Amino acid sequence: MPTISAGVPRIEKDPHGGDVVIVPVRPYAKDMDRCTRCGKHVRPYDRLGVRRWRHLDIGCARLMLEYAPPRVTCADHGVTVAMMPWARRKSTYTRDFEQQTALLNVHAPRSAVSRLMRMDWKSVGPVCRRVADDLRAEQGPGLFDGPRSIGVDETSYRKGHKYMTVVVDHDRGRVIWMHQGHGQKVFDELVKLFVYGTYLRLLLFLWVRLWVVVVGCRVRCIGA
Repeated sequence: MPTISAGVPRIEKDPHGGDVVIVPVRPYAKDMDRCTRCGKHVRPYDRLGVRRWRHLDIGCARLMLEYAPPRVTCADHGVTVAMMPWARRKSTYTRDFEQQTALLNVHAPRSAVSRLMRMDWKSVGPVCRRVADDLRAEQGPGLFDGPRSIGVDETSYRKGHKYMTVVVDHDRGRVIWMHQGHGQKVFDELVKLFVYGTYLRLLLFLWVRLWVVVVGCRVRCIGA
């Protein structure tokens, strides 16, 4: 996380009402001059103007982190903005802010999350996408490697019978696939993702609302 620089935190008036706390920050020395894509220490190139990142609120006041990020030159990725340890690439929110937004969006609709976090509702989706991409990178590839029991459920995400099909790996306790819609056509898309040219013995736990159906089936994947 960042450290507070020599600058003094200050309070400004929010154009939308209320106060905004501005905290000047800088990375630790070990985190400076790193490529934002590969994370390697590289040569500095120049420095950009002051930028701000939205952090978690302090009571009723918004909190913004302020810093003038440098640009660096990387042998693999060229000239790019240096890595900011408190924020993801191309994001105007801090990691902590995005983590909380993504967590709330798991349990509440996007409109409620945008009101609670005091952010544009159109920004909730990209924030959740960045958090999900980081989680996938940490977990590594192989979501479909060796599943023995999976759960398939449909959940509504918008008024007007809009459904999302969600597949969970019970052994590893994680979501491995999601697709808009529901029914046989969506499940056929799931089958196409498994290893080609093999027979799979799947124990499917299918939850459809309040009913639980246990099905043992043999599926031949495409290309056998």
